Amino acid sequence: MKSDTIFCKIKGMKDHFGRTGGKGMYTLLIAEDERDLREAILRSVDWKSAGFEVVGAAETAPRRSKMVEQFEPDLVMTDIKMPILSGLELPRAYARYAPPHR
Repeated sequence: MKSDTIFCKIKGMKDHFGRTGGKGMYTLLIAEDERDLREAILRSVDWKSAGFEVVGAAETAPRRSKMVEQFEPDLVMTDIKMPILSGLELPRAYARYAPPHR
């Protein structure tokens, strides 16, 4: 299993005093089209201890897009080579969720 992965900041992640997830946690969406790899990512990290609430795991780019719109996660961990909308195209596609730059 080999995957190229990228993290995409979708909206403004607040500091540790104002996190947007439940109980002071950042929200995270994982998107990976290979099931075994997606499950390994979910199992291999203690996400709660790392300060993340995993709001979902998407297996396709269309499902990832629906989940981004539904959950508006702070961070998306996505496969770069997903068909339809690659992980490299994702930040541009969801720039509307990002806060204005100062």
